[in-house]
Amino acid sequence: MKSIKDILPERLMVLDGAMGTYIRKFNLKEYDYHKDKFATHSKKLFGFHEILNLTYPKLIQEIHEKYLKAGADIIETNTFRANDYFLEKYDLKGLAYEVNFTSAKLAREVANKYTLIRRNKPRFVLGSVGPVPDKLDESEYKSIYSQQLKGLLAGRVDGIIFETFTDPQNLYSAMATLNEIMSKRAKKIPVIISATVATPDDNLFLDKEYVDKLLLDNPFLDVIAVGENCGYGPDQVYGHIKQLSQAVKLPIIAYPNAGVVHKEPMSAPEFAAFVKKYLDEGLVNIIGGCCGTTPDTIELLSRLVKDYSPRPFTLS
Repeated sequence: MKSIKDILPERLMVLDGAMGTYIRKFNLKEYDYHKDKFATHSKKLFGFHEILNLTYPKLIQEIHEKYLKAGADIIETNTFRANDYFLEKYDLKGLAYEVNFTSAKLAREVANKYTLIRRNKPRFVLGSVGPVPDKLDESEYKSIYSQQLKGLLAGRVDGIIFETFTDPQNLYSAMATLNEIMSKRAKKIPVIISATVATPDDNLFLDKEYVDKLLLDNPFLDVIAVGENCGYGPDQVYGHIKQLSQAVKLPIIAYPNAGVVHKEPMSAPEFAAFVKKYLDEGLVNIIGGCCGTTPDTIELLSRLVKDYSPRPFTLS
C-alpha cells in the first residue's frame, strides 16, 4: 500500500477536523469519562477527552468514522494531551502508554476499514502529540513524552504529528525523544510538524533555520510536512502559511481554527471559502481543520481539493 509520502506528489491530501470541540456536541456527562473503569476514581475527569479512549471507545471511533466518511485521507489519534504531564493532573499518571496504544488501535481499525472499502484511497493514522504549558528541561520533556510515543508506535500509527506547539524548545525536545526511540529501533518514522501562535501579531517560530536544525538533529525522523494549525482562523493563518511555503521546500500542511477568533464558529462553507485562497495560490499539500471544524467542513474540503494539483516540493 502507498504511504503518505508516496501520495503527496500525486494529489492534495485532506486531514480530519476537530476532535475536542466536536466531542462537546455529544453533551457528555461526568459518568461518560469514568464509566466502570474509573467508577471509584475520586477526581473529576469531565473534559479530559483523551480518557474517553478507555471509557467510551465507541464514541471516538464514531467520530473517526464521520471524518473518514466525509473524505479525510488522514485521521489523528485522540491523544493530544495524553502524556504524563496532563495525566498526573487527573491522578492518572502511569496510563500514558495504555491511553495512547488504545487510541492508536481505535483509529487504526476504522482507517483500515475505509481503506478496504476503497483501495485506491488508502486512509492513514497519525499519532497526535501536543505541547505542555510549562517550560521544562530536556530530561523532564523526555519523561513526559516517552510513554506516549511508545504507546502510539505500538498501536501502529503511520506517523507522528507534533501539533499546536508555541515553544521551540518544547517541540525540539519532543522530537528528540522520538528520535532517540527510533534510533534504538534503527528505523525512521514519518513526522509532521505543526506550530501555532499565541496572538495574531506573533511570528511563527517555525522558519527555515529552525526546520533545518530539526532535520539535521533528528536523522531518524522523516519529516514529510511542516505547517501551522489551530490558533486562529484561515484568514489569520494565511500569512504564516504563505511565508512558510516560500521559505521551505518541504510539503506544507495547514489546518486552521474555525471557532476561536469568531464569536460563532465559522460555518463549513465560510471556512472552505477562505481555504480556497490557499489552494488558488498553491500554498499547501495537506489541508484540514482544527477547533470548531466538523465532518461537514472536511466534506467540503475533500470536494474542493479535487480541482487542484499538489504544490511542488522536495523531500529528503
